[in-house]
Amino acid sequence: MSNAGRPSKYKPEFCKAIIDYFSVDHTKEVIEVVAGKNGAVEITKEVANDLPLFGMFANSISIDKSNMLNWASKKITNVSKKGEEIEEYKYPEFHNAYKKAKEMQRAMWIQNSLNNRYNSAFTIFMGKNMFGWRNYDEVKNTGEIKHTHTHETNLENYKKAQNIAREFEKKLYNQLKK
Repeated sequence: MSNAGRPSKYKPEFCKAIIDYFSVDHTKEVIEVVAGKNGAVEITKEVANDLPLFGMFANSISIDKSNMLNWASKKITNVSKKGEEIEEYKYPEFHNAYKKAKEMQRAMWIQNSLNNRYNSAFTIFMGKNMFGWRNYDEVKNTGEIKHTHTHETNLENYKKAQNIAREFEKKLYNQLKK
């Protein structure tokens, strides 16, 4: 099988570049001017920094996001010294750098979400779409089914039924004798 095709735009320095791109402070201070009783007042506020995004990183190194995702996930099959086939990442350094960047992005999102620096609807949307978070209803199954079945016997009714059965047997016996 031929490996012909366009050469990859991958460069080993992209591993450091992706970590640098996602290494941003979670917050920044901004000065807001508000009207006060005695004129304008400056207030310093801590706000969320822009969340680094993988599409924007890909754009910063002049590639398509799908190429970058391919570098992070593409596997190849090699043969070990023992002759066994083993599957490995084609770009293991980039795979690891991508995973670290993803965790850095998630940590920033969690911290800013917990500190109410993002709109709550945005926080929920991001959690579900970027990080695979889901709402779950907990259902606990212990694997056991217990079934209790009781029969209550009324002794009086039992004795009446026995007497009726005996009388029936006697009548039947007497008819058969004739």
